[in-house]
Amino acid sequence: MRLGIIGKPQSGKTTIFNLLTGLDAVTADFSGKIEPNLGNIKVPDDRLDYLTSIYEPKKTVPAEINFVDIPAPPNPDRNTQTAIYQHIRNCQALVLVIRGFNSNLGGAAKPLDEYNEVSAELIISDQIILENRVSRIRKEKGKTTNPLELAVLEKCLAWIEKENSLRTLELSDAELKLISGYQFLSLKPLLSLINVDDSQPDYQDLTAVLSEDSVPQIVINGQMELEISRLDEDDRPMFMEEMGITEVARDRFIQTAYRLLNQVSFLTVGKDEVRAWTVKSGSKAPLAGGVIHSDIQRGFIRAEVIAYRDFVEYGGEAGAKKAGKARSEGKEYEVQDGDIINFRFNV
Repeated sequence: MRLGIIGKPQSGKTTIFNLLTGLDAVTADFSGKIEPNLGNIKVPDDRLDYLTSIYEPKKTVPAEINFVDIPAPPNPDRNTQTAIYQHIRNCQALVLVIRGFNSNLGGAAKPLDEYNEVSAELIISDQIILENRVSRIRKEKGKTTNPLELAVLEKCLAWIEKENSLRTLELSDAELKLISGYQFLSLKPLLSLINVDDSQPDYQDLTAVLSEDSVPQIVINGQMELEISRLDEDDRPMFMEEMGITEVARDRFIQTAYRLLNQVSFLTVGKDEVRAWTVKSGSKAPLAGGVIHSDIQRGFIRAEVIAYRDFVEYGGEAGAKKAGKARSEGKEYEVQDGDIINFRFNV
């Protein structure tokens, strides 16, 4: 899962990046470089811990979330903006960091304004691409383009001309597949992260708009939680209790991100490796196998499946099989969260 962290200057993007990844990227004004900060985190999963205790593998590999902290220059020129948009296009989803605190450099917090400004920038970028592409296809009279693709592009253009994000447009799976190559920015799943301080800012107007736009919201005191995360492990619980924090920001973020992207994890086990793999909810078994290796998807025969809860309840693989809880599933099987899968394939 590759998430792009975006936002206006002085919003605290890199502070959030450091908090989530445990890295120490420089938090400063835009330096002129367009290369983003890169980092990742391992997704905690108690199921992996249990399976590791059973199989004692050579290695255990949790799922990962990769973060791209994308630069936010105050007044980018055209080339700079193009480079920034390309970094955004390469991400599966976006985390929009919004400043919810007053700043000597940035002035008073205006969360709703920041959300509207960034949303408008993404919409305009998509509108330009749509207008150019639709115009070109019409001049060619559709000779080199699938007519269904043109119909979807026209549908998107009509929607975005009303200043709507493409993620709010109802599109079928077939329509999404037709336009997937364009990597529209306003079509990407968006999570709003309001970065606050101790001053208890008022962002209810933003919350109302986010609800209308179906954009999930998470509120984090980035600087405070970053400081807590850097304390000795023994000291953290006391400070978290004093601050009224019941769950660390990283764990809350992971849960929200998985819900946003509609992701589930299936598991593979053995003496060599116990591993978690992430796929979109509803993915068919061959596609899930393809996450491991393209040969599995291409030569898929069947998936041998045991639900994690059955594995635990019946004392492992042998017990689950004896209880009739091991299943052989075909190409149409939709992988469920926690499935322990052994793929059979032939290439």
